[in-house]
Amino acid sequence: MESDMALHLASDILEDHFGGAVERVGTVLLRRGALSVQEIMRFTTEQTDRMSQEPLRFQHVRNALLTLVQHGLVTVKPHPQAANSGDDLRKMMQVYSMDVEDVIIRLRFPKFVEYCFVSYGDIAAELLMTTLKFGGVTAEFAVAETKRAITNVSNDEVHQDFWKLVDKRLICPAEPCTGARGLALACGSASPAPPIAACAASSSSSVAAASPPPLMDSNGSRLGNGAKRKRSPLNDDDESEEGQASTQVVAMSTPLQDGVQEAQDQVVKPFGAPQQAELAPVFRFNRPVLDLCVRKNMICRLVEERVNSHAAQVVATLLTGVQPRHGGGRGVDVAFMKFQQINGLMNELGFHQAGRDPERQKDKLFKVLDLLAAHKDGLVKRRSLQSSAPPISDGGGSRPLRRGAAAPTSALQQPQGELVSEWCLDWQRARKLLVDAATSQLIRDQFGIAGLRMFNLLSEANPPQRLEEWQIFSICMVPPAEGREALNEMVRRAIVNWQEVPRNSSLPLVASYWLYYVDHRRLESALVWNVLQAILNLRVRFRQEMANGAALESRAGSLTKREKHMLRAGRRVEDILERSYLVLDAG
Repeated sequence: MESDMALHLASDILEDHFGGAVERVGTVLLRRGALSVQEIMRFTTEQTDRMSQEPLRFQHVRNALLTLVQHGLVTVKPHPQAANSGDDLRKMMQVYSMDVEDVIIRLRFPKFVEYCFVSYGDIAAELLMTTLKFGGVTAEFAVAETKRAITNVSNDEVHQDFWKLVDKRLICPAEPCTGARGLALACGSASPAPPIAACAASSSSSVAAASPPPLMDSNGSRLGNGAKRKRSPLNDDDESEEGQASTQVVAMSTPLQDGVQEAQDQVVKPFGAPQQAELAPVFRFNRPVLDLCVRKNMICRLVEERVNSHAAQVVATLLTGVQPRHGGGRGVDVAFMKFQQINGLMNELGFHQAGRDPERQKDKLFKVLDLLAAHKDGLVKRRSLQSSAPPISDGGGSRPLRRGAAAPTSALQQPQGELVSEWCLDWQRARKLLVDAATSQLIRDQFGIAGLRMFNLLSEANPPQRLEEWQIFSICMVPPAEGREALNEMVRRAIVNWQEVPRNSSLPLVASYWLYYVDHRRLESALVWNVLQAILNLRVRFRQEMANGAALESRAGSLTKREKHMLRAGRRVEDILERSYLVLDAG
């Protein structure tokens, strides 16, 4: 994602969330890599427009770096020249670096908060929102901010929800100045990571004014499964409560090893501070886990739309076996489950209807698992292993069956030496399902149904096809005039490529065969570029429309007829831009 468009979008996000000084420092780090403070000051001075900008002084650069470190966007490492020097020199000579993905992921913060709200309630969502807003928070600070935003809750309730988020690994102790990638490694390690160092903890007072505004109103119209609590007047906006989604996915259930209490007890003594001064551990959001949870929900939504709600519930159950890779590496670990494990999780998650015959529900579950695993492109893998279990039981755990007795179709255990089936989710196919769904939606929104038909013909055929335009129009049943316009536009945007095949060496180019095809490697980069450009255009345009209508909004009660018409037109444009962004975000 290190494209020029991604850097432009990251710069726009930094300016919108933190201001101009942080944006200038962040842009230099994104474009030039790891730099020292002196190099940052030199490069920002070179890129300063003397006519409209003031050069950044040391205090500006220092505060901008403290802000970025506080929010986990900057990684701090010793300078290569001081790698083998003493501790004092290594602390003085440091280099700072940023990753563009850590900046762009901030666009998904509302999805993270929504997932937490649906899964764990409004208190947990407010705690996560506080963590996202301030970058790094202590437990006491997060609890105090949450109690200020939500009234009629006890201190014990908020503390319980905070440590539940830590236990589910949605937030975790922060490594000293590691940034998001180092934090992912720390959260996947065998033991809880130590708290953040003094360099990030001491910057909390400096970045309070530069913190981004609340990313989404925690009292807005969102899905919820618990009773609404009374909120403070500052957050008392419109309240609307919808039903809980039928395919809610439980977050990662693996707790931090060595217990949460160890993380609470860890402290760090800042450099140069008295020995009795101690800092509480600082927590940040766990990007890999939250990102994985959002993807799980999207997979369940697609399965529910394309199959049925019960299949989506089965997939949601299998998704609990998909965990971030142990040790913090990229990717996930997928665990196989036996039938009794899947059936038990279905009961725990409330997917089995109360009062129904347990045996019939087991048979239904077994059929759905077979259906999802039977197709060659199915989302579920099935394997058979030699059983070493004791004699089979009737599923209820009451008495063993005789060796010659007929076992039920949903038998949970098999005789020793026989094959036992295990199931797991095929994560590679699940990722491909998400990519294909997003690609189809983007193609349909940009080029219409006719463009999607032609794209599917060229991309999904096996082997891949290279066809002339008249063949494409005939197979897809598209009028030539409409099809040619959509096809040429897809070629212009690098979605579809074409190839010339000369009839012979003497004829001109117009007499050649022109074949259209889809190159999937080019397609991915072209779609990412188009999406990033669309997001940036929508953000810039919406910001400009808001600025244009600010003067009219400030005196909405004393406008002339012409000004009222202008105000309504401006609001309509803003609504169209918001709707377009929501459609793009849904992909």
